[in-house]
Amino acid sequence: MVNITKTWQDAQSYCRSTYTDLARIHSPWEQNKVNSVVGRWVSVWIGLFLDNWQWSDQLSRRFRNWALGPPSVGTGDCAAVMAGKSGRLMNDSCTALHPFVCYGDVDSMIKKQIMEVKISSDKMTNLNDASVQAVILYEIERKLKSNRINQNVKLSWRVRPDGRVFKKVQS
Repeated sequence: MVNITKTWQDAQSYCRSTYTDLARIHSPWEQNKVNSVVGRWVSVWIGLFLDNWQWSDQLSRRFRNWALGPPSVGTGDCAAVMAGKSGRLMNDSCTALHPFVCYGDVDSMIKKQIMEVKISSDKMTNLNDASVQAVILYEIERKLKSNRINQNVKLSWRVRPDGRVFKKVQS
């Protein structure tokens, strides 16, 4: 969330030079992410504008959660998220001044959690072999899916300075 006010075009230029682009909302999950940073502001610019209402990143997804239904032509050609209206979309004049949300800014709010796992194996299995690590990650992902915990989760190994993932612990 950028707490300075700019026109839609100036906000887009700022986001493109500092982050990636104005925030895009292609799903309810992304809408919740944006809503979580909007806070007390009445409305903030996002990357939707009237050229058949497309996203500034040129992806044409159909998710549109307008507060008062789709806008009519001439009522404002840029979109903002309204706080207090469940983060729904509203249209406004592109020259109006609003704070804004950049999508690199929203993505940086993703929570990172590091977990240490202990794995027992036979003496013949090399846990630092890439194919063995891939199988272990696959099994962890499978277990998360079976418990319905896999949505928006990305798993990876943390590589130690010596280039290995696992260290041998004597029991």
